[in-house]
Amino acid sequence: MSRRAWSFSRRQRMMADLDQDIRDYIERETQDNIERGMPPEEARYAALRKFGNVTRVKAGWRRPLAFEVCEFAKRRSWGMADAQ
Repeated sequence: MSRRAWSFSRRQRMMADLDQDIRDYIERETQDNIERGMPPEEARYAALRKFGNVTRVKAGWRRPLAFEVCEFAKRRSWGMADAQ
């Protein structure tokens, strides 16, 4: 597998893991809220509010990943890709 394909695959796995972690957190918080006596719909809404903006969290994780890809491309263009 080429380095580029490997990097893309790794990034895809990391984003899938992040999605799963977010879903797990929201489900746990929802369940906790239900156990505290909230109706299910309200419990989920409260869990989402507590977590915050999902899109912003994901974007915050994409930036470092994009930086990593850019750094690899820069090293490759300078002939240093295999120097690590």
